[in-house]
Amino acid sequence: MKPPILKSSLRLAAAALLAVVQAASWAADGYVTTNEAKLDAIFSQAGFAAADRIDIRFNSQTSIIDASLTSIDSFADWNKMAGLAVNLDAPVVNMFFVDKVRWCGDPGSNIVGCADTPGNLMALDSSWAAHASFGGNLLAHELAHNLGLGHVLPNNGSNLMNPTLSASFALTAAQITTILGSALVQSDAQGKFIYDPADRCAGCGARARQLGHAAAGRCAAGRRGTRAPQRSRPGLMWLARWLSWLSLLWGVTLAAAEPLPRRDLGGFSLQLPATVVQQAGGIDSKAGRLHGDGLLIDYDLGLYSDPLLNRDGVSGYEEKPVLVDGRPARLVRWRQQDSTRYFIGLHLPELRVTPMGPIRLTLLAQTSEANRLDDIQTLLLSLRLTKH
Repeated sequence: MKPPILKSSLRLAAAALLAVVQAASWAADGYVTTNEAKLDAIFSQAGFAAADRIDIRFNSQTSIIDASLTSIDSFADWNKMAGLAVNLDAPVVNMFFVDKVRWCGDPGSNIVGCADTPGNLMALDSSWAAHASFGGNLLAHELAHNLGLGHVLPNNGSNLMNPTLSASFALTAAQITTILGSALVQSDAQGKFIYDPADRCAGCGARARQLGHAAAGRCAAGRRGTRAPQRSRPGLMWLARWLSWLSLLWGVTLAAAEPLPRRDLGGFSLQLPATVVQQAGGIDSKAGRLHGDGLLIDYDLGLYSDPLLNRDGVSGYEEKPVLVDGRPARLVRWRQQDSTRYFIGLHLPELRVTPMGPIRLTLLAQTSEANRLDDIQTLLLSLRLTKH
């Protein structure tokens, strides 16, 4: 029996709570963690006008006994899960709590959630949803995908839609405008609301783990060597100097031509200094950070990658089309206003098409030295895609 639809007198009825389990006895209390108070706080934060604050409300939980859906490992699993949703064509949200989410457009070992965007269907790793620090943000992040938001870079841990989890959940004015424009946000006499007919979950087993980024490393500059002057016979002095400069020029030319080692980063590769460290993570995509040798580069590979369009708070924004590994891409640059930070990024809008949408790739580098931008651009344009 399907759970009843919330009446229109309720505010944002926060989706159906659906738990997928292997046996009825497994559907213990606490398996579904709604984090309702945290969701209310996120979707009524200071950026929302008083009349636009969204109340998140949940219907009763429903348990589904289906061992084949305790983890989401493929589109076939996702499609089967969608067949169990409540009123998928109505403006309501269906939250499925499962043991593991290992796929979101692409497979990934780090994935803890996935959502249609825009849409009204999501799957959540129930252990992560119950995490004391990050659980509410995980639900809000996936709900925001349903409401039409993608990821944003740089991945500085301040925005709800950064591709890795943090304790922060800020939304920009532009993001709030997108949310309020979603058909999922309804109104009644009490105000705006979003509806979930029933939450569903599948046996959760993943241990919570914190994702984060270390600060970019710095390299100390080496000292330039000197030589003691040498005597030479007057007749051979200029020849010796000429040969010396020719040798030096030849050495510099060879050094400049020698490529940096290529690093496989999971789905793509770059030519990077050996000292650069990769930190991989992500919520529903393959995201991470590269740092070291004065570099700081965020990347995001998946359904929701930031297209790096012009945005508030930047100056000198410029973009140009380029080809990277034979694929169309956009190369962008800007400077953060009231800051000495310079950004240069690369966005590939379609690596391949999946039933949930195109897989995209975005890299965004930042530096405080404007004269390094050309070198970083060369590094970004060295990108090659891993055969899929």
